[in-house]
Amino acid sequence: MTNKSKIKLVVYTVFLINAYVLNGQSNIPFITIDPDGWTNIRKEPNARSEILGRVYKNQVFFSVNDHCGNGMYSTRDWEPVASKGNRDGFIFNRNIFHVRNLPEIIGRGNYHHFADNNQSVIVGSRGNVTITMILQPFNKENHIERLNSGGWIYGGGSDVLHENLIKNLIKNEIVKIEIVQGGNRFTLPIERIIQYCDVSFLSLYIGNDGALYLELSGGGDSGNYSVWFSIVDGEILYETEAPGMC
Repeated sequence: MTNKSKIKLVVYTVFLINAYVLNGQSNIPFITIDPDGWTNIRKEPNARSEILGRVYKNQVFFSVNDHCGNGMYSTRDWEPVASKGNRDGFIFNRNIFHVRNLPEIIGRGNYHHFADNNQSVIVGSRGNVTITMILQPFNKENHIERLNSGGWIYGGGSDVLHENLIKNLIKNEIVKIEIVQGGNRFTLPIERIIQYCDVSFLSLYIGNDGALYLELSGGGDSGNYSVWFSIVDGEILYETEAPGMC
């Protein structure tokens, strides 16, 4: 890439970021593009403020602009964010990039025919990347051990989870997610994805460094969720849930 092209990319990136800041949206997924490979989260929107933590290359984090009345707002240069393991704070917005502006694969299918009574296979591809997700009707027997050990099932909400388990009201569960990238084929560990049930949406974003960002979302009632997996060389580096609804 020429220096001129790099400058255009940086200008375009800053333009996109500032556009979203001005729109005041929250729960936008970001990654850092800081050449250091990490970006500080600061308590206040200035470079001298206390450092609360860091986000690292390929780690997804989220805008929390005015989220649930938190009193945190975007400024011209700073974005209020939340990331796993860190307190909410501010990140210099020229060091971040909106994940949804990356090339995207949307799994074929939609909520209305995702594994209600029959096995469902959702496939999407772009360039040399293909993703396959296999769903089957929800079977509570596959989750009892997890629940008994203090685990959780996403889909249905805590207030109706018991009824959902008794009556099998949750529509589906994940059996397998397989990704082919170039000549490499890998399957996500079932123990990392088994709790995400009632899946309604799958999308995969392709980073220019070969990293993949997989979004799964679904649920119902008070149990809606959106979770992001950062995948590099076939391994899940990060698993991050979007801030919940108010």
